Amino acid sequence: MLYAVAASAIAALIGIVIGVFVIVRSRTHRLDYWCLAIPLIFGPTAYFVAATWPTGQTLLSATYEGNVSKVQWSLRFGVSPDTHEVQGWSGDLRGDTVLAIAARKGNLRIVQLLLDAGATIDSPDDTSFPLTLAAAGGHQKIVEVLINGGAEINKADRVGQTAFGAAAANGHFDLAKYLLARGAAPNANVVAAVQSKGWREKLNFLKAHGADLNAEPGAARFTALMFAANDGREEAVRYLLDQGCQPNRRNSSRQTAADFAEIRIADMERWLSDAKAWTPATGRPQPKIPSEEEWQAQLGPHRRILEMLEAASNVNGKSA
Repeated sequence: MLYAVAASAIAALIGIVIGVFVIVRSRTHRLDYWCLAIPLIFGPTAYFVAATWPTGQTLLSATYEGNVSKVQWSLRFGVSPDTHEVQGWSGDLRGDTVLAIAARKGNLRIVQLLLDAGATIDSPDDTSFPLTLAAAGGHQKIVEVLINGGAEINKADRVGQTAFGAAAANGHFDLAKYLLARGAAPNANVVAAVQSKGWREKLNFLKAHGADLNAEPGAARFTALMFAANDGREEAVRYLLDQGCQPNRRNSSRQTAADFAEIRIADMERWLSDAKAWTPATGRPQPKIPSEEEWQAQLGPHRRILEMLEAASNVNGKSA
């Protein structure tokens, strides 16, 4: 819109200059009215052209809306098929490309249009990869098109997730098997699976197909056991320990799963202490203090998790 206003103003200014010039140079003033009409004609025309000319934002909006005709129109008028979102307060962070957005939304027609226009499938600057997003959504036709178009099947995104892992973590087991048949390695960020509904079935599938439940995806090197301990998921912690997950693994901050359990317990106890010490002078709403029975029900799983992890740590020996 700002471009349209600027174009309109510039066109009007040019029209006024031309009009004045013609009036001054003319011996008669028969052209006066026509000259004065020039800015009125040029301005709205330039505004209309600038306002309707497709931009990267036009393509982004059309992709989100699933508007195939507007996507075609934008690409026909030269908008880059590698257009991406802009993130961050200063607008200097790269977000998902339109191809990634279309893949996530499962819009096969738009995916095909973008690929035909030369969209890059696996840009090193991508926040997330189209193939992984399509697999997470269970969009098998798009997965097939992307692989046939040259997508790197084992490429991991910024959190260490692959297309195979994304499909399995979201319960799309047939698609995960298809990816294995197409050459995918059973690498996966199992953290996504342990945090989701139906986690046991998903982890069983991943393990049965060769995924490492001890995997440390991404630079932070958080394991599934660490997340389960931090979230107070007692059954998941027990399952992972039974499957041979190592409690002494450390993340990039040198923390173990037991450290996460201890931190969560300390945070909860600190909250209770602060709640009991509340006075109107704090200026905060009075917190609701749970009964002893309620408190033990909340804290109990975390304490039992810590006990399990400490016992497993002693059995497995000293931390690496």
